[in-house]
Amino acid sequence: MKSKYLLTSLLIACISSPAQAQHVIKVKESKVLDGDTMDIVSTKGKTHRVRLLGIDAPELKQDFGENSKSSLEYCLKFGDSVVVKWSKKDRYGRLLGKVVAGSVDCNLTQIKRGMAWYYKEYAQNLTKTDRKRYAEEFAIARKSVIGVWSKTNPIKPSDYRKDPDKYIGYKYHQAPLGYDRDNPQPKQEPEDKNSPLTEIFLHPIDNIYIVVPIILAIMFWGAILYGFVKWFTSPRVVVVKYRD
Repeated sequence: MKSKYLLTSLLIACISSPAQAQHVIKVKESKVLDGDTMDIVSTKGKTHRVRLLGIDAPELKQDFGENSKSSLEYCLKFGDSVVVKWSKKDRYGRLLGKVVAGSVDCNLTQIKRGMAWYYKEYAQNLTKTDRKRYAEEFAIARKSVIGVWSKTNPIKPSDYRKDPDKYIGYKYHQAPLGYDRDNPQPKQEPEDKNSPLTEIFLHPIDNIYIVVPIILAIMFWGAILYGFVKWFTSPRVVVVKYRD
């Protein structure tokens, strides 16, 4: 009796919480709003707003915001058809989905190009395979210093959205050639701008073999100069002879 009751409870649980089915929408028209959001019109004439799942692109006012938007627009041109695969909506009513153009995963492409972050916090609706691929390509893009990663201090879109005013006038710094984001080089000490002559007199003991000859030369030429000055400035005695 007890086992029968348990089996019945399990069946009710399975029926009451079925796995979310994936829906596929064939896209007739599309308009990209930013690097991770687009409006679409399906082939059935219905309109939807789609939030690309598993990625977070820069806001339009951020550095690379417009670039990310253009990148997504370019991706949609691949292949003869565009579809959106989704299984859930967000709190704003947007479809959380994967956009596929031909055979190209545009969500993944945005990450590969350095045009979006891998949105790990909201990637639970991705398949296990997609989560792995997105994370791997995200790491590769960062190391490749491309897109947003060409700057040493990019701002995560999620941080920017919390307080946009905080980043007004924010200066982005170009990453140098060969920059390793995971192992940045220590700050280089500024080069010593002192001239060789200044260096000698700042450290006379360390340069004694140069200082002594210089001092002797100064004394020698000083003595000669003093002699000339003394000779020119000393009074002269003029003897005048008168004829008787």
